[in-house]
Amino acid sequence: LELDPAAFNPSVELMKLYVAAGESDKALKLGLGLEDANPTSVAAKLALAEVWLARDNPGAANNLLEQAARLASRNPDQLAGIARLQLQAGAVEAAENSLRRALDGQPDSAALRLKLASLLARQRKFDAAAAEIGTVLGPYPDHSLALSMLADVRLTEGRTGEAVSLYRRVQLLSDTPRAMIRLYRGLVRAGQADQALVELQAWHERNPDQPAVMRLLAEQYQRRGETARALELYTRITEVSEAGAGIYNNIAYILLEFDVERAVEAATRAYELTPTDAAVLDTLGWALVQVGDLDRGLVHLREALSRNSRVPTIRYHLAVALEEYGNPGEALRQLERALAMRGYFPERQEAVVRLERLRAR
Repeated sequence: LELDPAAFNPSVELMKLYVAAGESDKALKLGLGLEDANPTSVAAKLALAEVWLARDNPGAANNLLEQAARLASRNPDQLAGIARLQLQAGAVEAAENSLRRALDGQPDSAALRLKLASLLARQRKFDAAAAEIGTVLGPYPDHSLALSMLADVRLTEGRTGEAVSLYRRVQLLSDTPRAMIRLYRGLVRAGQADQALVELQAWHERNPDQPAVMRLLAEQYQRRGETARALELYTRITEVSEAGAGIYNNIAYILLEFDVERAVEAATRAYELTPTDAAVLDTLGWALVQVGDLDRGLVHLREALSRNSRVPTIRYHLAVALEEYGNPGEALRQLERALAMRGYFPERQEAVVRLERLRAR
């Protein structure tokens, strides 16, 4: 780029690098110059639109995308790229129009037609979405993606029997983790949760060490109170894949019941991966409180509350920590606010007892 500042592709790549590095000001300056030097270039407008989206300015992005759509005429590839960014910018109708124009130029494209179907389904235009999918299934009756999308449409419409039949057909064609997970969710929506779990377990036994399926299965065990089985699967996920913060957070949550020191280790790993997630901050803060590290625990619990004040469990954990720290007044206020929130939370009864005891002081 230093040898030829006007070189187009290197400039676009550098803009992407700036955005990824959080230096959108530099990306914007470069993009504005690039578009100014190439006023009729669709690619230049798309690159600059991506920068505006990264800067949370969909209005500026949409202005560029409208210009790009006029310049693209009926170029299918360019119009598909424009539609993708229009969706990100919230211009759903404009994106639909761009995809329809792309199909005018390439009417036999299954990929474009399925993109249009997905967009129509998002707008709850289910009949139109199904019609577009049917256009693909006509010449390609075993098109796995088209069948999966049609199943999703039927499921959203409440036609669960049809959806499950379609999901099963997809699984026969392509027995992948994604296909199994979709079948599982279809069965649950159809009121067959127990059968769904049986089939998920059987799939896992035939296909061990598939992280996505193991995670779903572990989550179901955890919800059912089978924490030993859940912990075994979560732990295995960390051994066979690059586990994310959610896995380590769930491990910590289970370990809090019987091994607090290990819970702190797992929660710390989750925090290292995602230090701004409220659930992770809550788990780590609560684990630290359990081992007696009130100072650090309070810091993380307060941060969790600042990031998500709508979760009563966080307020309950903070209240316990505050009382142990010697601040019963603030603890009482947090308990009152937690209990004022609607809905169930696991610690509600403990919160009631603790609040009554504090009020009786």
